[in-house]
Amino acid sequence: MVKKKISTQKVNPNISLKARLARIEDEKLLLSWVNDPLVRVNALKTNIISKDTHHIWFNSRLQNSKSCKILIIENEKEKPIGQVRIEKKKNKWFIDLSLAKFARGKKIGSKLLKVAINKFKKMGIKVFFAEVKPENKPSCRVFEKNKFEKKINSQKNLISFIYKK
Repeated sequence: MVKKKISTQKVNPNISLKARLARIEDEKLLLSWVNDPLVRVNALKTNIISKDTHHIWFNSRLQNSKSCKILIIENEKEKPIGQVRIEKKKNKWFIDLSLAKFARGKKIGSKLLKVAINKFKKMGIKVFFAEVKPENKPSCRVFEKNKFEKKINSQKNLISFIYKK
């Protein structure tokens, strides 16, 4: 029987985080994060994303920075721990985030989002929208802790969040 190696990497909730724009060399990392089973379950579209589909999507987003910005959030040792993406749809900036598996459950999701919002504000973006499945309690808590206004969208069976600070 082969034992899976379990990551015992520690993540301090008081960790110092910084945000940087995604680069072409982040493609493989982001593909692994987006296809993580927990991320797929919580995504609005739950299908696994192929390498080719992700490649086309990722490159188109990097080339169109007027309507999409992807931040890689790193710790003080420049180790990526999550991503926050905003994408303009119908003149609204929608925000999406995920944490690396080793960083989940460490009470840093709210800090990750706060760092990203501050970076996006410096880019001139002040209002953000998010849509979350009601069963995705951790993401709901992250948005609520960052002062997003919560609205139930029963037509879509989603929770909508808006940030206007």
